Amino acid sequence: MGCAQSSEASVPVCSVRVITINGHLEIFDRPVTAGEITANSAPYVLCSAAQLLSPGTRPLGPDDRLEPGRLYFLAAPLDMAAIATRLTTLARSASAGKSNAASASPATKLFSDWSDR
Repeated sequence: MGCAQSSEASVPVCSVRVITINGHLEIFDRPVTAGEITANSAPYVLCSAAQLLSPGTRPLGPDDRLEPGRLYFLAAPLDMAAIATRLTTLARSASAGKSNAASASPATKLFSDWSDR
């Protein structure tokens, strides 16, 4: 199995990508575990996008191997819960017809609301 190159970026698809707490992208071209990423980042945890958006899921454990080609997020444990709660609220309001078609997407609204803090 070879390593493919993305046409949108110069990061090989077989790399592990981690978005740090300050928004910096770290790229790992070798096998890496969650514990290697979080060792110097206490009290932060590492999670995948799916874990970030799924309420009630736990972050990755220290021995979990990160999958090449995936994007992971270094986050504070409370941030994960807050993001999941806000996304759930936005999804419910959209499905209830409270937002019209001309409004911004829920994800855009989520992150624009946070930039006001």
